Amino acid sequence: MRNSVALACVFALAGGCHPPTALEPPPPEPYGFPQPPEATGQFIDPRAGSVITSSHPLPPISGGTLGVTADGTQIVAADPDRDRIVIVDVGTGHLTTLELAAGSEPGRVAIDEQNHLAHVVLRGSGEIASVGIGGPATITRRTACTAPRGIAMDGAAGLVRVACRDGEIVSFDPTTHAAPVTMQTGIDDLRDIVVRSGDVVVTRFRSGEILRLDAQGAVVQRVTPISSVSPTSVRTDGQPAEFQPSVAWRAIPFGTDGLLVSHQRSSDGELVLAPGAYYDTGVCSGSIVQSAATVFQGETLTALASPNIAGVTLPVDIAQSPTTGEIAVIGAGIESTAFGPSVARIQPSALGVGALAGYDGSGGYGGGCINQFGFYGDTATQDGADFTPNAIAVAYLPNGDLVVQSREPSQIRIEHRTIALGGGSAFDTGHAFFHGDAGRGTACASCHPEGGDDGRTWSFADIGPRRTPAVPAGFLTTAPFHWSGDIPDLTHLMGTVFTERMGGPAVDAQHTAAVGNWLDTRPTDQPRIVDAQAAARGRGVFESAGCVTCHSGAMTTNNQTMDVGTGGAFQVPSLIGISRALPAMHTGCAHTLLERFDPACGGRAHGDILSETDPRVPDLIAYLNTL
Repeated sequence: MRNSVALACVFALAGGCHPPTALEPPPPEPYGFPQPPEATGQFIDPRAGSVITSSHPLPPISGGTLGVTADGTQIVAADPDRDRIVIVDVGTGHLTTLELAAGSEPGRVAIDEQNHLAHVVLRGSGEIASVGIGGPATITRRTACTAPRGIAMDGAAGLVRVACRDGEIVSFDPTTHAAPVTMQTGIDDLRDIVVRSGDVVVTRFRSGEILRLDAQGAVVQRVTPISSVSPTSVRTDGQPAEFQPSVAWRAIPFGTDGLLVSHQRSSDGELVLAPGAYYDTGVCSGSIVQSAATVFQGETLTALASPNIAGVTLPVDIAQSPTTGEIAVIGAGIESTAFGPSVARIQPSALGVGALAGYDGSGGYGGGCINQFGFYGDTATQDGADFTPNAIAVAYLPNGDLVVQSREPSQIRIEHRTIALGGGSAFDTGHAFFHGDAGRGTACASCHPEGGDDGRTWSFADIGPRRTPAVPAGFLTTAPFHWSGDIPDLTHLMGTVFTERMGGPAVDAQHTAAVGNWLDTRPTDQPRIVDAQAAARGRGVFESAGCVTCHSGAMTTNNQTMDVGTGGAFQVPSLIGISRALPAMHTGCAHTLLERFDPACGGRAHGDILSETDPRVPDLIAYLNTL
């Protein structure tokens, strides 16, 4: 069982951890009729026996939706599934619920102590909601950008800072109606923002990169969490496999000048397309994707350590206790008591705070492995506290009490006390499948975070490099799937990927349809704002250059495999959301849309040959940005 693997890993101070031999997948059972977890060790949702479809499209899990006032009297919980903000009085349990327009999708929360406000990112509407706390629950909304993500208070300047996915840093004074000031960083996929003395730090979601910006928004430093060398997994060339930093789910301040990040790492080892391909790696949790936490300290953001946290899938949030220094990491992929608790509680020494830990013998830190000791719900260490289902956010009160927010049912747990937040059910079978650990440490959302993609190019011994394919809403109509077009439909996709490669249970027709329904109807981002005239000219180029021959129809694909001179015949991908799904091409060679027009990357038979210097290309890119 996967729990046995995780429990076998201890705090490894030299050489990582050595788990038992790789697990063989048990015979698959239809997902609607699962065997008990003791028999299979697989992910089982308590409500998996029948298909349930939400009454409205549910957004992908993004995590990090809690805010706590400095005095610990108020908790602000954003509820993206129900489009509302709930203010909880910690002492009385009284709730103040503020309903938002459908599709608002509230996310990150920043507490403004000086003005008694909570500023909440509305990911769906591109706004910031400023909510009164500790008094009248007023609400003010103001436009920020098309895709706001992170938010932080700049107390010294009296400003709210917002990081936007498309590269903007938006600042506004919450006490006036003055228009926000926007800085363009020129770097997209921004996520969280942390204000420090003299600079601003932002993260990039899919790459896990950390950017340090000056007062004008210029990048002055770029760092990433360090890679981890696996002592038990090797590439086909005989070298140890490395786990390289990838999706940065959450970043928060650490001390006076540091940063604490919960993120993933992904294997660079060559995978063989066979059952077990995505978990038979010999690394603690048995997955090609690890969960990790990294502390960065000092002006130059030095990474202290970055151990793997075994047993945590989708580390969507992280927090630190102000009293003990304990660090808590959410595992949103743990949706069932079959795998025990969903919040890891870690001593700070394991992250290199006070004493460097996790030394992997290669000259860097990051090869260590943290086991499930102290996980929330472990009766041996939590005095009978039980499992917190479907956790999405974590925080601490000033007295050190742990606060965990669950999305289904909607509730707040404060150590051993639970406060129901009300609201209808937000359970959806397809949503649960997509985010749930398949049983070996990987969820669909591990490689397709927030319903998108991780931007990674994987190495396959059988077929060469393949970039994680994007999954735009409406993707069911783009079958066959994968770059080679070798998977004819969703049924085969679930069987090949979820069951065989990820080690999940077999999936029956009803549950397969539920996954497809959620993927095709989930909320998605609005297109970038571009020059409308340039985009109109670019559409003309798109048509005249012959792009529409293959990129046709509502999903901009004719669903065919074509040879455009890139080394073989590949499936014509949809271009929906292409500007937010870079790098492009099956090898990931086009890190920008402009690089696609380098024939060495885009091929020499890819429609009308447009070079990178062709004056029509900027207009064409403007049009692609609108898709």
